[in-house]
Amino acid sequence: SDDDGHTASVASTSPDDMSLTLSETESEGEDDFADYHTGEASQLAESTTHDPLDTEVIAAGEDSTLTERPVLGDSDCSFHFTLDERPLEAHAVTEGYSVVKEFTPEQSTSKVLEPYGCTDIRLSVVLCLADRFYPERASFKVLFVGRLDTWSEEGIKTSILNALLASPGSSKSIMVRGQVEPYSPVLHAAHCTAVEVQSKIGTPKRTIFKLDSSDGADLVISHGRKNDTLPDLAIFCYPQSSSAPLTEAEYLDARFACKTNGIPTLDVTDHRRFNEEQPGFKSDEDAMNLRVCVEGKSDSDFRQIDWLPVDVYTFMHLEPSDLNRHLAAISPCAQNPRQTTRRRDVNSWNFASVTPGFVQQGFKSLMSVDAPVKLGLILFALTGLVAAAYLGASIPQLKNDSTTPAVAHPKLTSSLVHDPVSAAGTPTPQAFISTTSAPWVKGKTAAKTTKIGGFEIQTSGDQQFILRPSERFTGRTRKPQLQIQVSRDSKNVPIRYERTMDGVYVVDLEEHYPIGPFNVSIATHSKPLMQQSFNIRLGHQKSRVEQWWSSLQRESAKAQHVLHDVSSNVVQQLQAACARITDETHGWKEKVERSEHDVADRVRETRQQIDRRLHEVRDELWMSLRQTTAPVRTSRRTLWARNNAYVWRCGFERMVGLSSRDKDGKKTRSC
Repeated sequence: SDDDGHTASVASTSPDDMSLTLSETESEGEDDFADYHTGEASQLAESTTHDPLDTEVIAAGEDSTLTERPVLGDSDCSFHFTLDERPLEAHAVTEGYSVVKEFTPEQSTSKVLEPYGCTDIRLSVVLCLADRFYPERASFKVLFVGRLDTWSEEGIKTSILNALLASPGSSKSIMVRGQVEPYSPVLHAAHCTAVEVQSKIGTPKRTIFKLDSSDGADLVISHGRKNDTLPDLAIFCYPQSSSAPLTEAEYLDARFACKTNGIPTLDVTDHRRFNEEQPGFKSDEDAMNLRVCVEGKSDSDFRQIDWLPVDVYTFMHLEPSDLNRHLAAISPCAQNPRQTTRRRDVNSWNFASVTPGFVQQGFKSLMSVDAPVKLGLILFALTGLVAAAYLGASIPQLKNDSTTPAVAHPKLTSSLVHDPVSAAGTPTPQAFISTTSAPWVKGKTAAKTTKIGGFEIQTSGDQQFILRPSERFTGRTRKPQLQIQVSRDSKNVPIRYERTMDGVYVVDLEEHYPIGPFNVSIATHSKPLMQQSFNIRLGHQKSRVEQWWSSLQRESAKAQHVLHDVSSNVVQQLQAACARITDETHGWKEKVERSEHDVADRVRETRQQIDRRLHEVRDELWMSLRQTTAPVRTSRRTLWARNNAYVWRCGFERMVGLSSRDKDGKKTRSC
């Protein structure tokens, strides 16, 4: 049965190598690591012998929609798609691409695929991939907007858990019922059954997600306000139209609320539907979305002709590491710190932030004095600005001339890394770097620490530096997480950092500082134990006018982003409002049509009843009149008077020549 097949498919979604776990106290032998990769390669070779996505085509209705369901007789979910990566020019990510289905020429010319107008049609899965993994999380909240069958939702949750486990980090395992199992984050799933939008004058717009929960709690999202209960991922489910719990307007409202509050979204359907619109999916032409592309070829090359939401079966056969990188690409919390800061600054932009504080205070003072004094103060301020501009252009050049000889070629030493730090990259002219080491242990442990290798530091901007691991450290099977601390003048400096796939840490200072020395300390708290410290010069050499000009440029860019976001939000709101108006108008139209039809039927029935009643009354009057006059009409005197009247009438007609006794053809009725 389908339930048996579904159960077997879900049971096989976990990777085969999940039984191999590394605890904190295991040995770090390279032989075990090589054997593990050899076993994984053999498993991958065996999985390619049978394609579990061999599908059978099902035509629903009168060939209006083409659906596909895979044959679940011999499911093997250890098979995963191998993606080809290509750079995405419009975004700072790469795009993964893999062909998942090719139709035969007979299928391409069927009634369902014929509207595409191509002789060869194939399906490919496309998703964006970040150059980093999704950060480790203790819990992960998923919101299902809509509802799929239980088997599909369990498969989706299993795939997401496997993707979260693909994040690199220290290996952890727990004992469950006497067996060692890998430690995984807790997945919290909620189901949205209805969406309601509340908008009142003077209060921010609120979107209420009605949840199918035992406690009756709902998810309330207020636009423009921070909410700590937001889900980490929203999955829009598109079941069959007859079983869809949400209307098109509710889908659009939910999508707009998620986009406004930075909630990443995925679109998943229970099976592929060609030539069928999904609410708000095709209107959102974002290249970051996970989707299935329909490609057609008539002459030489394939071209994209349509795109569909990813189906459950394709979603379950994505490589966990690829899905992990896709979540990192679409999640704001896992994006580049510089991009996150820019988005946070854009949301908080206002016109007053363009003007420095002293200018604002001066403007307030000017408004409270007389006109002549105002004019004099304005002229004095303009003169000061012109002088500061000329001085600001000359002072940085003098600073560079005086500091360049002293820091042009610094000597870099390290006791943990014997190679010079300059091998990792040439530092910028204004940055001076020196490294010192503080080993924790002596003797054998110190020798082992030296063998491990460490990190090398390199400046990449006024407020940014890079920690790059050495070759010995990169080749290890386990790469522990670093604890990074930056200080200046014995005060901690707030930072943010991210880790790339090759183990490089990119560290940014959250605030802008003038050029000066900074102390960078790094340490690990799990094997291999390591501690290093660096002295580095960071900061800017800008005058107050240059700082104000840079702030003005940043705020102008923020204003452009705000205008772009406002315009896109207005378009989304108009689409949602039009959809709601269309639904309401359609409902009123149906009610009016039903009312008109009912009124016409009632009028027709009333007229028929009146006509029938009039006929009955006329017949009754005629019969009663005949019965009343029957004694008079049939009496002897009436008959004698009638015959005498005929005799008198006949004589008169003969007298005037209207009737003749001799001619048979000229006799009246009375004669």
